[in-house]
Amino acid sequence: MHKENLFQLISKGDVVLWVGAGSSLYAGLPSGNKLSEFLFDGLSIKEKEYINKNLLLPDLAEEIYRIKGNNRNYIIQKLKEKILLNNFLSTSAHENIAKIPHFRDIITTNYDQLFELVYRSKLNLIYSDHQIPYIDNSKVTLYKIHGDLSVPDSVIITKSDYDNYFGNKKEEEVLWTMIKEKIATKSILFIGYNLEDSNVSVIFDNITKKLGANRKESFFVSPNVPPQKLYHLSDKKIHYIDSKGEDLIIELIQYLKDNIKKDYENKMVSTEIYAEFLRNFNLKSDIEINELTNTIKNFSGLNGDTETIAEFVIDSTYPEIDKVIDASEGEFIDELVIDKSAFKNLDLRMEGIKIADLSDIATLTISPIPIFDKDVDVSFENGYELNDISVKVTRGGSRTKVLIEFQKNEFELIITIKENNFILHVDYRNSTLINNVSRQLQFYNAMNLLATGNTINAFSEGKLVFTSVEKFDRRILDGFKGLYDYNLFYLKYFEKLKEIEKEYNIRFSNIDINEVSDKNDIILNRIISKIRKEPIEEFFKGISFNIPLTERNKKLFADIENPTIKFAANMKKFTLHNQEFQLGEHDIHIVEPRILNYENVLKGIDEEIRIESNKEKILIKFKD
Repeated sequence: MHKENLFQLISKGDVVLWVGAGSSLYAGLPSGNKLSEFLFDGLSIKEKEYINKNLLLPDLAEEIYRIKGNNRNYIIQKLKEKILLNNFLSTSAHENIAKIPHFRDIITTNYDQLFELVYRSKLNLIYSDHQIPYIDNSKVTLYKIHGDLSVPDSVIITKSDYDNYFGNKKEEEVLWTMIKEKIATKSILFIGYNLEDSNVSVIFDNITKKLGANRKESFFVSPNVPPQKLYHLSDKKIHYIDSKGEDLIIELIQYLKDNIKKDYENKMVSTEIYAEFLRNFNLKSDIEINELTNTIKNFSGLNGDTETIAEFVIDSTYPEIDKVIDASEGEFIDELVIDKSAFKNLDLRMEGIKIADLSDIATLTISPIPIFDKDVDVSFENGYELNDISVKVTRGGSRTKVLIEFQKNEFELIITIKENNFILHVDYRNSTLINNVSRQLQFYNAMNLLATGNTINAFSEGKLVFTSVEKFDRRILDGFKGLYDYNLFYLKYFEKLKEIEKEYNIRFSNIDINEVSDKNDIILNRIISKIRKEPIEEFFKGISFNIPLTERNKKLFADIENPTIKFAANMKKFTLHNQEFQLGEHDIHIVEPRILNYENVLKGIDEEIRIESNKEKILIKFKD
């Protein structure tokens, strides 16, 4: 209960961290007892005769100070020798604390420089009044209340130092006034102390004395404290948490990872602390700040890819449960979209930070990570080249998917090899809107070469990354045969567009791919016919029309065995792919015409005469 309460207070930034020597033992630094031994062992034999080596550190230091003629030099030099290390065994616990920007103020009785090492330039170091005017509020502030070894006069080590620490002189100091303000307005978390520490009682007693009953909650973290010794804490209204300090910090980080998103959305944490916490785990997010709530639009990595883990339970009755199972086992190559209704629970994390649960989503999209995702240049054996082609390769179990994109056209190749069975699936998707005929022709020419088995080499960043000489199985080439016919229509269509552009000095743009059709291909052929001054042959099913029974018409259709039928026509102005054309007058010749009902028209049985072509063809020739 106390731990949960503490974590909630830390989430709000309402806790001051108070750190003792126990928090630095893991780094290879000495405890108070070890420091006492080190100070005693450095004395001369004669000096040792006058000092009880079993004294607590402050009392021992006091005796050494006196025996040295009220000189602190020996003590300071020994402290530097033992504490100012060049190489620590580890700094992990302090690094973890530095990942928690919710701690804006840290108070320590330690002399070491572990916090300075892990925070680097993000720390205000305060151990005297003179440094206070230079505090940068964007940084964490470290109060070294027992001083800093770089300034010997600031160091508190002897019994006299401790006796004077909370004395009247301190009341006048700006530093102590600031510390009182911090601990009066925020809760205190003590780590790195045990109840046998000589200065713990002094600290607890004086905080109680100075702040009285109206002080905020305090928390004391230490492992395995016997129940009979806890009365000292409860008497001062300090909550005990049975844990190692470094373990508690790890639990705290996990708690913050679990709750930082919700805390920020509910305005429990500032934008600055939220953003810094994300940065400490290589993340950033786009946000929208509103009056009542904050909105998080997305998350992304600071340096490219991030570790993203989704843990969820899917209802076994979900229709696409097999696809979900495949995805969970890495057997997928396509995006998988799962509806919210499929989930029993969901936990989605990036770099360990919880970014979503069921309340946050409508659907969950899972995308495979490509094994290759780069732009390449391709050259074919006939010398044809294509540059800046996007190639993405994904692999899932027995399937490999190659997706090639150029000018928003896509060519997809899926190869499945399972139990000696080879399955090839080829898909081809045109760009929906085409703005450049020449570039589109590049794509169709490349597809044509690919479909006809031309050897290809692909280069990325100046290096050969693929060659079909080694990689193309004969079965793949056989599978391309269907691609050839499909691609040929588009290739020929755009070749005609290019010829028209050159003839009329125009450029087609915004071509809707849905308008690239058989119907419009017929119109293209007519334009090309006029350009080339060549007749064009078209399919002809037949024609029916009324005809006056004049002597001229009777004579015209009299030879029904070998009639010659020609019409004159005029094609009106029309628009094709956003360009206007007018082909004008042209003649239409019916190839091998036959008149089906001439006798019935003469007898008045049929009103319309019906003419068809034995070849089902007509010839159209445009006039100059």
